[in-house]
Amino acid sequence: IEPNASEESKNNASSNLLQKNSKSTNAPISPSSSSSSSSSSSSSSSSFITTSKRYSSKFKKEWLSNPQYSAFLKECKNDSSKALCFICNVQFSIHNSGITDINNHMKTKRHQECIKSAEVNKSKTINSLLNSNAPELNRLCAVEGALVYHGVKHSYSYLSQSCTVNLSRKCFSDSSIAKNITCSKTKAREIACNVLAPTFTNSIIKELREVSFFSICYDASNKGNAKMLPVVTQYFSKFGVKHGIIEFIQQQHESADSLFLNIKYVLESNGLNLKQLSALGSDNTNVNVGNHHSVFSLFKQLVPHLIKGSCYCHVLHNSVKHGHKYLLFDVEAALLKIYSYFCRSSVRSQELAKYFEFIDQEQQVLLQHIRIRWLSLLQSIERLFIVYPAVKSYFLNMDDGECPKILLEMFTSNNGECSLHFLKNILTDVQEANLLLQKHYITGVNLHSILTNLLHKLKNRLHDEYFGSKVMELLESIPHSNEV
Repeated sequence: IEPNASEESKNNASSNLLQKNSKSTNAPISPSSSSSSSSSSSSSSSSFITTSKRYSSKFKKEWLSNPQYSAFLKECKNDSSKALCFICNVQFSIHNSGITDINNHMKTKRHQECIKSAEVNKSKTINSLLNSNAPELNRLCAVEGALVYHGVKHSYSYLSQSCTVNLSRKCFSDSSIAKNITCSKTKAREIACNVLAPTFTNSIIKELREVSFFSICYDASNKGNAKMLPVVTQYFSKFGVKHGIIEFIQQQHESADSLFLNIKYVLESNGLNLKQLSALGSDNTNVNVGNHHSVFSLFKQLVPHLIKGSCYCHVLHNSVKHGHKYLLFDVEAALLKIYSYFCRSSVRSQELAKYFEFIDQEQQVLLQHIRIRWLSLLQSIERLFIVYPAVKSYFLNMDDGECPKILLEMFTSNNGECSLHFLKNILTDVQEANLLLQKHYITGVNLHSILTNLLHKLKNRLHDEYFGSKVMELLESIPHSNEV
């Protein structure tokens, strides 16, 4: 056989093989055919990827121009691929179909029920009351009520309310309503206490009678020489978690029996069933949550399924307070001493300013630490670290016997500085959890995760025996540091 003939036969064989391969996927593939097929498949796959790219829908503001959607729809500010239904108080995704997702939400059973409930409870808006077709007396009453509500919401005084009304008369002298407004401090108080407050309270009571369960929280506090007791409720309505004040009464005796009778009277006088009470929240005192004779134990006898709602912000604060006893140095006493030394003496403050000028640092005011305040300790420590060089130099340059003993011990030994760095390291996690617990949207479901995460962080620190590089450095220079 000639060489050319053999090459020709090979080419014919390979072409036959390619033809068979195109007909059957199970046929063997030659290297040349595999490379060509792979290139063709890659090109086809790339073309497939480009053509199959899905479109992501985002919220369009022109949807709000449609009255059908503007009645319940809002834009979700955090995520443009979601929409907010303020009737149902939920966010839903519009990522896939856009306007179709909104239409599907409108057809849900929950949305239909919320729409019906909103129509039943629908009240007149201020725009309808201020309509030019409305009687002038109605418009005048609406303006006065709106001004008082605005002042109460933003904690303005009634004296400020009276000043605002007088200013409005002069600024809007051409308005007949502004001329006739008479809403000084006496009338503003009457509107707030005898018109607005009963209206809002009745709406809360009406919803409480319809829900399955609700919780109660109270905390007596002093207002001058009178002890006031607000009774606050929280419940799950059709629009989500809601809370409000049921009653605000004056409490003469802060004993367990008197507190129990007053709270029980508030619930029963408003027609609320005690069997619907699910939890009782209060301060962590023995009068409120003691095991033997307390407000909680008395309610527990009437409502066996009652849950104790302790204040975990107080728990964290008390944990730091009692743990402070085991530190190398009394940091709280030192902070109070430093602040009291400068707060009422302008001469000492001016002398301290010279130390700031000497070290070329901007002077900053020391922050007062209050023992009963949850979040003041960490802020006072952080501010002390900023001004630490100037303050330390000031006290160490005093004459013998003039520097307070506790401050002399703090600035001449490593115990005080080590305790400061230790508290700063630990209190960062504690304060983060404390701030989360104070959020208005936190419910009982979130408490477990917040406290569990905090305990996990603290246990990891104990297991690793690491509380910051500065603490470890100072501990090495302290005698008997292994016992700490």
